[in-house]
Amino acid sequence: MVSTELKKLTVGLLHTNTYILLREDIAVVIDPGTVNNEEIEDIMNIIGDRRVSAVICTHGHYDHVCGAKYINSKKYYIHRAEATVLQDTIWWAENFYKSPLALPEKFNYLDGGERLNFGGIELEIIHTPGHSPGSICILSKELNALFTGDTLFKGTHGRTDFKGGSVRDMLETLKKFLEMDDSLTIYPGHGDISTLGEEKKWIRNLYL
Repeated sequence: MVSTELKKLTVGLLHTNTYILLREDIAVVIDPGTVNNEEIEDIMNIIGDRRVSAVICTHGHYDHVCGAKYINSKKYYIHRAEATVLQDTIWWAENFYKSPLALPEKFNYLDGGERLNFGGIELEIIHTPGHSPGSICILSKELNALFTGDTLFKGTHGRTDFKGGSVRDMLETLKKFLEMDDSLTIYPGHGDISTLGEEKKWIRNLYL
């Protein structure tokens, strides 16, 4: 029986977790967060001869989108609310990272609620604003995995003090996690993996 394989690389200046889903001749890349040639080559070596059907960015900050242009993908995805965030990211790239940002010519915009299928790699898009207005989490039921970007980390949630961030939105987003299966493995944009059951312990305390 064919199953989806998951690979993780930690890359870039801010140690972004890039995830690569592999199935037969198809690959999907989540958050390619590097412009380093060697790290891009590492990603491409994992992909091998497979065709990249999708690059999905959990949000529009530099350390999650900067490598997208360098992955030859059929389609690129981001939430539509991140369009303005991407414009700010271009400024940050030039003025803070000192690395002009090259983006794909076109992003396919997501709204949340989509169920995408890339050659058997089935993913559900969940809109989780708070860290940024268009932050998303990506659910793989097959892998029992939730890719949380900068929304949810081991032991904490993402920052809300960046432009477009919102404490109120983050609190509403965290409520969504309380309704999901404890057994889900959490794959965050930075740091270590965890389980949703473990993270619910501190999330619940926010509402006591």
